[in-house]
Amino acid sequence: MPKRKALDVALSLLAKRDYSRQMLKDKLYKKEYTQAEIDAALDHLEELNYLNDQRFSESLVRYRAELSRWGKTRIKQDFYKKGLSSDLADKALSLYEQGSLSSDEQEVNWAENAYLLLEKRFGTYEGYLEPKEKARRINFLLRRGFSQSEALYALEKLKIDS
Repeated sequence: MPKRKALDVALSLLAKRDYSRQMLKDKLYKKEYTQAEIDAALDHLEELNYLNDQRFSESLVRYRAELSRWGKTRIKQDFYKKGLSSDLADKALSLYEQGSLSSDEQEVNWAENAYLLLEKRFGTYEGYLEPKEKARRINFLLRRGFSQSEALYALEKLKIDS
């Protein structure tokens, strides 16, 4: 059975979901296509607008922020892992923060997102938190890409004054 063309493989992958150029390049390389075949296929897909890193980056930001509930730092790390430039990350994050990409068309407040995530995971608390528990909750948010100030804001907002 003859080997499928790189373009056909790339098209079948894109039919299932969006990919960045680098991600598709890596997948085709693993399937042992030559660099020339890969570049020709990807260039053709970009001409047809089937492959668009800007569109992919915008949907990635929206997905990671709204469904995965990640902060800016972790989203940027995901961009680097997927082979997308920091310029694309900054542009997509900026559009998302302005409300252009978000589902409710409102400006995004990362500290408020941190609060909502922490509330869902741990709920409110009354009085004093042990230092170990406080660190656990803050580290939970830091691992998800929120800043220290956003984590502290969320923790303080969850406190119930008695």
